[in-house]
Amino acid sequence: MALYIHIPWCSRKCPYCDFNSHERVKKIPERNYVEALIADIKNDLHLVQGRKLSSLFFGGGTPSLFTGSSISKVIQSAEKMIGFNDDVEITLEANPESVTPRKLQDFYQAGINRISIGVQTFSDQQLNLLGRMHSRHSAIQAVEMAKTAGFKRINIDLMHGLEGQNVSSALNDLQCAISTEVEHISWYQLTIEKNTMFFSNPPKLPDSQLISEIQEHGSQLLQSHSYEQYEISAFAKPRKQCTHNQNYWQFGDYIGIGAGAHGKITLNNEQTLVRTLRKRQPNNYLEKKNKGEKKCMSIEIPQRPLEFMMNVLRLKDGVPLKYLIQKYAGDVVGGWNNLLAIIPGGSSVPLLPKNMCEDVLMDFDSLKNLGTGLGTAGIIVINKQTSIVKVIARLSEFYKHESCGQCTPCREGTGWLMRMMERVVNNDVSRKEIELLEEVTRQIEGHTICALGDAAAWPIQGLLKHFKEDILKNVERKSKVA
Repeated sequence: MALYIHIPWCSRKCPYCDFNSHERVKKIPERNYVEALIADIKNDLHLVQGRKLSSLFFGGGTPSLFTGSSISKVIQSAEKMIGFNDDVEITLEANPESVTPRKLQDFYQAGINRISIGVQTFSDQQLNLLGRMHSRHSAIQAVEMAKTAGFKRINIDLMHGLEGQNVSSALNDLQCAISTEVEHISWYQLTIEKNTMFFSNPPKLPDSQLISEIQEHGSQLLQSHSYEQYEISAFAKPRKQCTHNQNYWQFGDYIGIGAGAHGKITLNNEQTLVRTLRKRQPNNYLEKKNKGEKKCMSIEIPQRPLEFMMNVLRLKDGVPLKYLIQKYAGDVVGGWNNLLAIIPGGSSVPLLPKNMCEDVLMDFDSLKNLGTGLGTAGIIVINKQTSIVKVIARLSEFYKHESCGQCTPCREGTGWLMRMMERVVNNDVSRKEIELLEEVTRQIEGHTICALGDAAAWPIQGLLKHFKEDILKNVERKSKVA
């Protein structure tokens, strides 16, 4: 269980930022906002269900605009009302221009044990283009001040793919971050989002080829300095991953408080999943009549696998296929032991028999090693009461229908595959014809302009790879009866 606390104010709205952040134009109503945050915690206690917090995360906006005493009140309230695990992680996001030695000491004494510093780049020129208020010097100084204040767990936020950036300048940014000896570096690509100033007036960003080179060389540089990539944009020293991020990307539960904050909660012995959303505008959020108010949206069972996969596939290690099916996809009809096979990536990839599904992870590399693929991640579960031959035959019919007829291997081959699979369903084939069926799929695979030929071939290849002998036994049994 985690707690996310959103503080929406910034000194200046950055042109690339699409987060719920608001440029401060007058004094921040800090006291009232803290009261509203505490009211949120109190109103959401029923969602805790006896669990303690493994992490708290103050995000924004710029949470470091608040005082240490305000942050302390929120932390103390959360600990008193919910409780903390012994190794609780408490993170606060900070911008270099908003911290001082004294303020960082106050945050540390308040209970913050991990600080995330929004640097974005160590290039003064790039900082200016990004609309940032700090300099290269003040960014490095902020890291050193955090260390002096007592922080051992420090993250640096960096961007790449910036206007005018090349491989060399991107690596210079990374090298500077590495030289500070922080334990965690978040390194992500600048993207142009709607409702940002950059969307209306976009900068000229590097092309996809250059971005790919930056990512490749940057990942190698980080790994050479013992930073392990555990998420798309997160690199950490061994055993120094961010607990809060891991909980989020593993689809764990978290309460979200503050203006525009989201939450995700599992209720009723995992039967009900809901997302919560607070009012987005700070003034609306702070209205007395609205304090503690939130919108709740149920995540229905058909939606859960997609929601789950959209989160966990950001993690390098993936997620066990069995865990996904049992926890978020309604399990196998008749229970796991009634499983026959799974097609893990939509209709177009080879199936996996049950024995291969016990420990396999839902990631590209793990599935590739077993001769299948992630595809669309649309999982098809086949139990023992289902004819797997009929399933694959139905897919063959579908791909015959979808063929545009432009490529001869697909135009002629998909029809032949469909007719052959109809005969397989009726056990009206010989071993020689089964071998021929497999050979034809190889002739179609990789010989068409689009991927539909592959999509038509792979389900049959998977069937024959794992169930050929079962098919032939049924054929022999029918011939004996005849």
